[in-house]
Amino acid sequence: MTPEEVQDLVNKADELRRLHPSLRHGQALMNTLWDLHREVYNHISGTSADPFYDDTKVDFFIAIIQ
Repeated sequence: MTPEEVQDLVNKADELRRLHPSLRHGQALMNTLWDLHREVYNHISGTSADPFYDDTKVDFFIAIIQ
């Protein structure tokens, strides 16, 4: 993904969290990734870079998708 696409992903995930405060950061990122870049989502989901269940993986996730 381009830096602009990554920033767009982060911005939209942040907006999703504002609308649904119960979502964790990793959940919002993966849900947004599903909506915007399903092919990338399919490559990340279930790997050690998947932050859906573990927010400590967010930085690694961002590094991998860039």
